[in-house]
Amino acid sequence: MRVLFIKQDPSYAEPLGLMQLSAALKAAGHETKLIFAYQPDLLAKVQAYRPGVIAYSSTTGVHRTYAAINRWLKRCAGFPFFAAFGGPHVTYFPEFLEQNPEVDGICRGEGDEALPELVANLAAAKTAGVPVAMTRKEDLDALAAEFAGADLLLDALLGVSSVGKPTGPVHRVIQLMNKSARPIVAVDIPSGLSPDTGHHSGVFIIAKLTLTLGFAKSGLMAAHAQKNTGVIRVLPIGYPQALIDEARR
Repeated sequence: MRVLFIKQDPSYAEPLGLMQLSAALKAAGHETKLIFAYQPDLLAKVQAYRPGVIAYSSTTGVHRTYAAINRWLKRCAGFPFFAAFGGPHVTYFPEFLEQNPEVDGICRGEGDEALPELVANLAAAKTAGVPVAMTRKEDLDALAAEFAGADLLLDALLGVSSVGKPTGPVHRVIQLMNKSARPIVAVDIPSGLSPDTGHHSGVFIIAKLTLTLGFAKSGLMAAHAQKNTGVIRVLPIGYPQALIDEARR
């Protein structure tokens, strides 16, 4: 997949952060390009390259400029792309995502692993013909119609590291998925269940099938969790056989 980095302008210092991200993406088999923002043919260059992802790394202050450029490109580019923002500003002010509807995702902290993983997932979805649509909290109820038209739903909302009761948009999506009357397949563990105990705090996915990764989590094996996990299948993810044998003892 093509990833385009947009930087405000050339400066006295090399953009080492962007260079590191570019190297990580190229090592993963993707193509990258850097374009400076202040040039009269910016739009033509973006349209000619036609990236799947446009990425910005911003400090506070410059974030306004990049947000404006991104809004303009979303309106004028003439093709869809995923707009990803990283850097110090969004790391310390993640509300930037909600304040800018044209931004599709942010990376808080280091991105040399997160960005290649994002691009790999977007590329895999494109290859499989699976559209990726961004939904904001004010549009969540519109998902009910999408769920009603599906044959099954895939729950990948929360992982095993999630702690506490699901809140905000995730809370609402869990409610809509359960109310849809469509069969739900949970990835690793139904969102809202504790991987250690199988208990929940009142908001959780009720799955027909749980595809747990690597090993079955102890919480999935609890009798009280069975009505929420459905059938459990363990999917191998490359653990060494010696580790698997040790766990089975």
